Amino acid sequence: MKNIGKKITKLREKKELSQEDFAGELGLSRETISRWENGKALPSSKNLKKVCEVLEIAVEELLNEEQTKDENTKDNNENTRNNKDDVLSNELKINLKEDIKKDLRTDLRADIKEDLKRDLHTNLREDLNKNLKTNLTDLKINLREDLKLEQDKTNEERKIARVRKARKIILITLICISVIYIGCSIYKFNVLTKIGKEVSRYENLDNYYCEMKTYNNDYIKNKEEIWYKDQKYKIKEVLYNDVGQPVTEKITIMNLKSDFQIIYGNDNTEKAQKIIDKERYKNGSYMYNLFPNEIQNNFKNKMSNALKINLLKTQKIKDKKIYSLSINSLKIELDSELYSPIFYTNGENNENKRKEFNIKLNYVEDKDLNV
Repeated sequence: MKNIGKKITKLREKKELSQEDFAGELGLSRETISRWENGKALPSSKNLKKVCEVLEIAVEELLNEEQTKDENTKDNNENTRNNKDDVLSNELKINLKEDIKKDLRTDLRADIKEDLKRDLHTNLREDLNKNLKTNLTDLKINLREDLKLEQDKTNEERKIARVRKARKIILITLICISVIYIGCSIYKFNVLTKIGKEVSRYENLDNYYCEMKTYNNDYIKNKEEIWYKDQKYKIKEVLYNDVGQPVTEKITIMNLKSDFQIIYGNDNTEKAQKIIDKERYKNGSYMYNLFPNEIQNNFKNKMSNALKINLLKTQKIKDKKIYSLSINSLKIELDSELYSPIFYTNGENNENKRKEFNIKLNYVEDKDLNV
């Protein structure tokens, strides 16, 4: 057995093959080759043929040398042991056969082990491939589900963000509108307060001239002129027909100090009489009473009208700055410096009826009070 192993070792080394390379050529493990070469096992008939093919020798050559050596050994033993009987020889043969059987079983187990390893490796590889495909498929499904959930979550967050942004814009818009509305109301209230204060002083003027023309359907209906200085009045009233031609004229001269007045008609006849309503002309309040009641009342009710008055505009007409404003149907233009009325109309009473004012302060001289 050892001689066969040594022979295999010698031939393998002659071929310059390592045990691993030799085992690879035979399709066996390195441990199996090692057992052969150490004499612990013998190749099977199948493996013996493969060994001879790889080593490029005949099977008989490998076995004959072994048999020749065995015969020489046997002859030597027979010469040295002439007194041995045939029974001992048979026992040795039987033991040799048992050893060969054991070696064959060992080799068979090794071959089966190698085959099982290869089969197990193949099965494991197939199982791994199968499991890998399954895991990849599950992973794709899970990734799709996760991506869908993430996308849904992102869409929901975007939707919530858009709603919050819209609410924020609406809230800011409402706040801006409220601030603008309140600011405009405060501005209009302050302007009306100032206008009301300035207009009220017309009740106590000492020197002024006022001309007021009333129009209807584009034709003048009447004109009233007032000169006032130091409790003396000159009032001229002219009435016009439907086509704007003067019809009657009346001039009134009055002196509040002497409590009398003289009225001149169309024929320039003089009619003297006592002042009937002295309070009406007291302290120069007559011109203020000529202002339409809507103007007086709206300037006095500043708080309520500050909410409904249209936004005041300041414009320039003939090098004069004026306020243009409207409260309900009332439309009025005021001198922005004197706060005196320039134009007035009220659509509720008569859409075509309007009044125009021309007011001058500290303008009247004594000669203007004469007829």
